[in-house]
Amino acid sequence: MPRPSNSKARQAGRKGGLTKAALYDPRDATAAARMAFRDSFQNGHACKVCSRIDIPADLPAAERHRRAEALRKRDFVSLALQRTRKTSSGSRP
Repeated sequence: MPRPSNSKARQAGRKGGLTKAALYDPRDATAAARMAFRDSFQNGHACKVCSRIDIPADLPAAERHRRAEALRKRDFVSLALQRTRKTSSGSRP
């Protein structure tokens, strides 16, 4: 069977995505992933953009949550800075 062209595959994928969006609330489909991502900051965080920062385990739950939120926000700021550096170093017409 011949492989579909990129255009056909793209159209089929888009059709499937729109069907799923019509049938289900997208927030429900991604809720587990969003929760896992948010919870990943509770024990500290490390990625390709930022250095690892650990949150001490002996802190009260409210303080751990506050620090985890600060780490999550820091992660998004780091990603935005990285994107800005990439776009500003490119050539402009």
